Amino acid sequence: MNDIVERLQEWTAAGEDVAVATVVGVKRSAPRPPGSKMLVSASGKVEGAVSGGCVEGAIVEVADEVLRDGRPQLRHFVAARHGRAGGMLSASGGRIHEVRT
Repeated sequence: MNDIVERLQEWTAAGEDVAVATVVGVKRSAPRPPGSKMLVSASGKVEGAVSGGCVEGAIVEVADEVLRDGRPQLRHFVAARHGRAGGMLSASGGRIHEVRT
């Protein structure tokens, strides 16, 4: 977590706009616990993770929307067991119940 805070401070000190995605709840097995964070800068830099890779692409898209319009969003993601979830491969079968960006 300290790396995320340091990177956030570094990017904002350099004048970058940054969206912070945070896992606020999970159901069943999930790769990252509540409190996990991911940063997405307006210039496209990414730091951290909110899953095992199955929703990060979608989070970048949501973060881009948030950076454009300034309105926070709450999204729910479901990871399909050994299948596709939102177009992304996942094997966890868990739910990343809420990700706030």
